[in-house]
Amino acid sequence: MPEGHSGVFRHVLLPVNGVDDARATTRAIEKHEPGRVTAVYVVKRTSGPEAVPLSKSEEIGRDSFGAIHERFPEADSRIVRHEDVAEGILEVAQETETTSIVFVTRSNGGILSRLFSANISEKLVDTADRPVLVLPTED
Repeated sequence: MPEGHSGVFRHVLLPVNGVDDARATTRAIEKHEPGRVTAVYVVKRTSGPEAVPLSKSEEIGRDSFGAIHERFPEADSRIVRHEDVAEGILEVAQETETTSIVFVTRSNGGILSRLFSANISEKLVDTADRPVLVLPTED
C-alpha cells in the first residue's frame, strides 16, 4: 500500500459479476490508485431449474479474479455463498474492514439483469456502513 494512502480508496472492495465486469471495474478504479484491493464474487444460493450449477458459478468467480489480478496482482479475492448478493458483499466488507465498496454501472445485459443489478446497488447504498462508490465505465 502506498505510504500515507488514506480515505475511501485506502482499501476498496470490488464486487464483480463476470470477467467483463471485473475488467470494467479495474479500468475505472485504477486511476484512483487504491492502496489495497479485495475482490468479491457472490454465488447466490438458489435452487430449481434456473439455478446455475455451483461449480460453474465458482468458475465465473475465479475467472473474474483473474481479470482483477491483471491490473492488481496483489489483490485479495473471495468467493462467498449467500442467499442475498448485497448481504454477502456487505459481510465481506465488514470482515475485511474495507474503507469503501466500489463498482461500475452495469448497463450490459437485458432488462431483468439490469433491474437485478439495480436492486443490489440500491440495497448496498441504503444499508452499507461505509461509502459505496458507483463509478462510470471507462468504455
